[in-house]
Amino acid sequence: MPATQENEAARKLVILEDWFKNHGVIYDEHAIQLKPFVRGAVADGPAFGVIAKTNLVERDTVCTISKDAVLSVKNCGIADIIEEAEIGGVFGLAFALMYELSLGARSPWGGYLQSLPPRENLPMFWSDQDLEELNGTDLGDDIVADKALLLDDYETMILPIINEHPEAFPDKSLLTFEHFLNATSLVTSRAFQVPLADIFNHKTGAEHVHFETDTDVCPSCGANGPCWCTALDDEEDEDGNWEDVSDDDEGESDTNRNMKNIGIKNGVEVNGTTESEDEEDEVEERTPSLYDPDEWVRDDEEEEDLESFEENPLADTNDVLEMTVVRPCKIGEEVFNTYGNHSNAALLNRYGFAEEENPFDAVKVSMEDIVMSLEGKLPLKRIQERQNFWNLVARRVVEDFLSDNDADSESEGEPESENDEDNLDDDETSEGSSVAASEDEEDSSSHDNFHFTSTGQASPTLFTFLHILYADPNLFSSLDEDVEKVQRYVAQLASGGWTVKAVTPAGKANRRVRGKIPVKAAGPSPLGRAVSSTLLWLAEKRSARHTTGVQEDKKRLRALLEGPSNLRWALILRIGEKAALAQAVKRYSSFATPLGSKRR
Repeated sequence: MPATQENEAARKLVILEDWFKNHGVIYDEHAIQLKPFVRGAVADGPAFGVIAKTNLVERDTVCTISKDAVLSVKNCGIADIIEEAEIGGVFGLAFALMYELSLGARSPWGGYLQSLPPRENLPMFWSDQDLEELNGTDLGDDIVADKALLLDDYETMILPIINEHPEAFPDKSLLTFEHFLNATSLVTSRAFQVPLADIFNHKTGAEHVHFETDTDVCPSCGANGPCWCTALDDEEDEDGNWEDVSDDDEGESDTNRNMKNIGIKNGVEVNGTTESEDEEDEVEERTPSLYDPDEWVRDDEEEEDLESFEENPLADTNDVLEMTVVRPCKIGEEVFNTYGNHSNAALLNRYGFAEEENPFDAVKVSMEDIVMSLEGKLPLKRIQERQNFWNLVARRVVEDFLSDNDADSESEGEPESENDEDNLDDDETSEGSSVAASEDEEDSSSHDNFHFTSTGQASPTLFTFLHILYADPNLFSSLDEDVEKVQRYVAQLASGGWTVKAVTPAGKANRRVRGKIPVKAAGPSPLGRAVSSTLLWLAEKRSARHTTGVQEDKKRLRALLEGPSNLRWALILRIGEKAALAQAVKRYSSFATPLGSKRR
């Protein structure tokens, strides 16, 4: 680090640590040290990391953070304006942060904010030349669209508020769209503004610390446990509860009846949500892929670790966040946190970096490509019918199944496999395991979460959706009649211990199984072959978007100087996607051989 930058970093760190002492942010100075380092271009300013000053052991608490130090939409200087405008989520917090940054040293968070970089070097700030390196990747088509959507949100949601309250925003020159983009990049890369906690950098699968607390932390005000925000939310839920005004199901389709069984009616969720499905789709279309509405507040990894644990001697109140060691760290090593299990596309888009050999890498598959792959194979009416069933019923079942399995894994550890592999065909074993094996690798900004994992497996949603598309009419009719059969079907797909029989003309033998979910049948599965053929087509089509070979990209990566750069991140992203797609082609080409031909 150049001397001038090192001096500037040291100055910022002194101010930050003084602010910590005055705002209830405490760390064990005998255990860890805050240290500046270069992360990105020199012009971006220094970043900070945490170094172990002694050997850290599990259950050590290295810092506590008062909830009052957390910057949120509920305690910022324009909290009343944001509440009146009903702006929340990423937009609300970005607006709050932009306002506090405009105050400079006058902000109550001034000592903390001065330590932040002007912005995170996300792809939306890259030059056109650097963006060209993302062509063919999952990010290639999203960046320009993201920026356009952010501009629309700023002009329609933020700017009118600024103009309506000149007394609160006297200096509009510090509240421009550029300032909003900068604040947005800081928010999306940090989930929420937690001083000190956001200094711990990310490392996939090798984190040393996690957030821990005796109760969940309110994402709005930072409170540890019950707060008035929760009470308000409860009141809103009570007022918004949906009531069934009629028990008359006559004339309803099977799909509508299934929607009732899982808590949906006419596109309205029973939990109080009153948006129609059309309105929901409109919101999805307007939401930049930079944001995942389910992840902006807290990552799944952080959520799982915000659980009960013993009182910490560093803490003098329950209203704190604590960073606790979950994996030993040797003296002199950097102490890492985790931002969760993300693909490189998500890491680069939200945090500004990518990781080589990321086990959670993924390559998205679009609904448009799936429909295109079925041209000439299935009638359009059938595709639309199955797609509607997926949107209204089956997707929810798959998501619930995966969520329940995650919970079981947490409480009981890894369950023993129920598969009897000796009784399974090779293709069915590999195909069937796709649902269960890729749960933890799941990560995609797609609404349906259709993707290939780093090992080339189809995601649970993609795998199940294709089976529903290809299911014979009798099987689909039975699924459409009863959501419990859908749940059984998904469980069978996950276990890998099933095969669907080929469709045969109506007759005595066929009548015995009509309306039932088929069980294991001898021989290869025509349905499995159809699914594998489609997955092969999708992987090959997606691969064709890349204009360079993986070896060429690896050669360019090796030739780069050490240190972060936009080209490095782009090459890592491309190499990971190409490797995943190559695995998918290899995996599904062996299952997609024509019936009667020799298997390789």
